Order: sequence, then C-alpha cells, then structure tokens
Amino acid sequence: MRTVPRRSSIALLAAVSAVAAVVAAPSAATAATGDVIVKYAPGADPVERAEARANADVVARDTLPLPRTEVVAPEAGTTVAQAVADLERSPDVAYAEPDAPRSAGSTVPNDPLFGWQWSLQNTGAIFDRRSNHPSYAGTAGDDIDVLAAWDMGVTKSDVTVGVVDSGVDLEHPDLKANLLTGGKDIFDDDDTPQDENGHGTHVAGIIGAVGNNQLGISGIAWKASVLPVRVLGADGSAPVSTVVAGYTYAVDHGARIVNVSLGGDRPSQTEYDALRNAADTLFVVAAGNDAVNVDTTDSYPCAYDLPNVLCVAATGANDRLASFSDYGPKSVDIAAPGVDVLSTYPTALSSDRTWPYRWLDGTSMATPEVTGAAALVLGQDPALTPYQLREKLLASAHPVAGLEDKVASGGRLDVAAALAQPSPTDPTPASSLTAPPARQAATTPTPTTPTTPTTPVVSQPAPVASTPLPSTAPAPAPKRTADTTAPAVTPALATRGALKLLLARRLKASVATSERATVRFELRLDGRTAKKLHLANSSAKAVRIATGGATLTAAGTKAGTLRLTSAAKRALGPVRRLKVTLRATATDAAGNARTRSRTVTITR
Repeated sequence: MRTVPRRSSIALLAAVSAVAAVVAAPSAATAATGDVIVKYAPGADPVERAEARANADVVARDTLPLPRTEVVAPEAGTTVAQAVADLERSPDVAYAEPDAPRSAGSTVPNDPLFGWQWSLQNTGAIFDRRSNHPSYAGTAGDDIDVLAAWDMGVTKSDVTVGVVDSGVDLEHPDLKANLLTGGKDIFDDDDTPQDENGHGTHVAGIIGAVGNNQLGISGIAWKASVLPVRVLGADGSAPVSTVVAGYTYAVDHGARIVNVSLGGDRPSQTEYDALRNAADTLFVVAAGNDAVNVDTTDSYPCAYDLPNVLCVAATGANDRLASFSDYGPKSVDIAAPGVDVLSTYPTALSSDRTWPYRWLDGTSMATPEVTGAAALVLGQDPALTPYQLREKLLASAHPVAGLEDKVASGGRLDVAAALAQPSPTDPTPASSLTAPPARQAATTPTPTTPTTPTTPVVSQPAPVASTPLPSTAPAPAPKRTADTTAPAVTPALATRGALKLLLARRLKASVATSERATVRFELRLDGRTAKKLHLANSSAKAVRIATGGATLTAAGTKAGTLRLTSAAKRALGPVRRLKVTLRATATDAAGNARTRSRTVTITR
C-alpha cells in the first residue's frame, strides 16, 4: 500500500512480494505442564522453603547436586509459568525456572521453507532469490526470538484466534489442520469464508501454519485454533459496517484474540463501540503503510486508545522501522518484522499451484507475528485479561534504540521474553465512551522501494457536499480539536544495589515520556510477598511500598527519587533480594493519563 493514496475505506495493509525454500531439524514436545527448578535464597530454612512451595502450589520432587537447589512439581491446576512466577515472588527463593527440555539441537521445525522465515530465525544472511529484494543482509538475532519459546516446549495454543480479513484458503495443506470449523463469510453472507484475495491466507499462516509437519512453513504456533472470518472482498476492501460484523462474529464465537490487518483513515464510533464492548478480547491491529505518524494522522483502528487494542508497526531484518510503516510513540505500541515475510497463499491464486506460498511486505504481516505470540502467551496463562496480555507483550519487548521514539514500548516483539515476563496485576484502565475526532488525512509519501502494491482499494461513497453559506454570513470560527491522547511513558529502574539505596531513600526511578507530563511513581509488592513480610493481612492485593514523582517540561527522560514508607523500611531491613513492580503514570497538560509497569528484581 505504499503508493496507493489513503481513502475512506477499510483496506488491506500489505504489499506484495514473491516466493521459495531450504532447512530442516528436530521437533519438540509441547509442555504447558512439567517441572520447575528452584534455588532457595541463602539462609532460607526448611520451614521457609516449605512455605515458599506451598504459596506457589508446588511439591518437592527431587534434589539436585547443587547447593539449595531442587526440582518441584506444580500441583493440579497450576501451570509451569504460574509456579515460576509465584516462586520468584518469595523472598526465600533466589530464582525459579522451567525444567526445560534439552535435545541434540535447538527446536527448529522440519518445515522445508523455515530457512527463509527470517522473522523467526534471523541468521543475518536472508536470501538471494525469488523475493522482491533479490539479495540483502540482515542482522543476526534481529527476529522475534520464538525458537527460545519453542525450546521451552511452548509450540501450541488452544486459544481461539479470529482472523478478520479476506478469508482463508480452507483447503490449504499447511493450514487446514489448524482451522476451526464454524468460520463465517460476512461479505457474501454464507458459511464458507474462502479467500479470494490472498491476504487473509497469508496472515493466517504467520499465526498458525502447521509446524514441524515436513511441509512448507511454520506458524508461530505449530498447533493453533484459527477462526476465519471473511469481511473483505476479492479487491481487498469493504465498508466498516461489514468489518464490525466480523469483529462481533469472532468474539461471539469464542475468539480471545482477533487479528485485524486492515484499516482506514476515518474514525468510526460504530467500530470503536464494537471494540470497546468486546472487553474480553484482545484486538491486535496494523499501524498502516503510509510512513506517517499516527499520533497526528488518522489511521483506525490503530489510533483508538483502548486497553484491548494493541497496534503494531513493521521492521526489517535489521530492526529498523520499515520505510513504509506508520509509527507513533503514543498510538503505536510495538514493532515486529514486516518486510519480505514468507507465508501461505491460496492455491487457486498461486501461479505455481504446487507451491502456494508468497512473500509479502506490510504492517499486515507484522501484526500476525504479535497475534501468534499473544496466542502462545495466553495459552500458557488463560486467566490473563486482554489488558494484562497486552502489557505483558509490551513490557517484554526487545529494546531497539531506533524505535524509542517510534512505538510506545520502544522495542520489537520478543516471544520468549513475553512468556517469561511476570503477569501484571494492574486493573484494566477505563476508556472513553466516544471515538476520537478525526485528525487529518494522511498524505502518501513517495515510495522508497521499487515495490508497487497490487492490492486494490475501493473507496466508500464520498460525503455529500454541504450547501455553502451566503457570502454575507460570517465565517464560523475554526473548531479546536481537543487533545484526547495520553502521553507514551516508559519507566525504568536499576537493580543491582537498588535495595540498599531504597532503604536509604536514595533510589531513583527514571521515566521517558513522549511529551510534557507530570509523572507519579509507585513501587509495589505483590500480595503474597507483602503478606510474607507482614505488610498486608491477605495476599489478595498488591501493596504500595514507595512513591515518587517527576515533572518533564518536554519529551525526554527524567529521574525521581522513590520514598519508602516507614512500615516497608522496617520490613525490608533483613531482605537481600526482592521482586518489585514499578508503576509510572504520566499525565499531560490536557489531563490525559497513561500508566505503564515494569517488574524487576532488586538486590543489595
């Protein structure tokens, strides 16, 4: 979509490329269950160790020939991820980790085209044929780090993922086993959401092409539950009313996550209401392909400030923002690979029907990378709310200097880090009842690559022109658009020696904001740790142990001192290591506020 002018329609957010193959290797078992290795803190006696196990709902299984280290097993109903998180909250535990499998090699799937899926494993040398970019090099490691997740045995998800798009090739050999029955064609009003464009099939493959089946590519989730919902016609567009019906269908049929690789340049109260009302579903949406700042330019649904909407920008194989990708440190949340992404394509639309795959560019391709990761994370911890799932993905993003002022998280998707990130405990923030007002129309930049997208766009009917005012009537005063966008905020806290500084009331937290703002810091302990330290009578709620603040007169970074409460200072005196959550709430001059949290372990 790099050369197509933005118009008042819902349009696909992808650009077309080309196709092909190499590589294979061992498989891995999936494991939402398993054992945990725990090392206790120095000085933790047998009673304290037993209490740490009881609080985490695990039982001792075996000892290891290492000091203070043993293997424990989660009790029924407790996942490995939950057990690890609960153990690490205990001051009597030095660390806990999954008893991860080991094999003769890393968990690389045996799908023959995996070697060209650089977004999943970037070796630095990308490929030299059959793509729009005949040869280019990337940077080794600039990928979404999904192999480390697979190495932990996390390769499948039972979470229903809605793909609201142009449909899916229902008989594609690399997708069929992961497609749920009960999909819907909203566009043609039937029960066969067959893809007549190609876009939706490509998106679905990135999320959940069958992995390790010795065929084609691998999805981020080798085994997935993809619900296809067709809302776009063969030309790749539709009115927003059709798209909203697709959102509703997916949610009503159990989708906990919905991929939305489409968008338009007019806000819609109807669309906003549909997303806001689906409070139990996370919508992962594309930023757009016009190389514009969404903070000041219209792009929807990306620009809706809703706690269950996560907006994705695109990067290339060197972690740089793609030349076509929209961005915005307030409106766009995270980046993921979106250049030359190889995925499934409808057999009927492929020039070589024995090879139904294609490379495409676009934020449409980056979005399902995040959707696939979200499915794996939610599959491991189904109790997460959409907001908590979103924050888990953002807090674990791999920091990239070039993305600091481009996306709110300042980084690129990291699947393994997202799985390891402690689950946030913050409640879902309230959202406005009304959609934001229109900002300004995007102007299409001159394309910086020779690729011309072929996906057509169909505009909605133009608005009826209003009757001009009589020449004698005074011109109405221009309306001032209210600022309804909260500032982007990124907190940070040093860890080594931080506990000593905190006790001396000299510990500083730092924060980066996207505009002038007043920031309030809170340092919290989870309920179990607070109860253990006698700072709370129950483990139901997190407890605030320190506060602070900072004032920024412009976008930038500033530090503020954290002041420990007297009760916390007494309780933390003997503690050597502590897991804490830093919350930073930034409020701009218009009163818009945004909160971000980061959980770290601080030591003396």
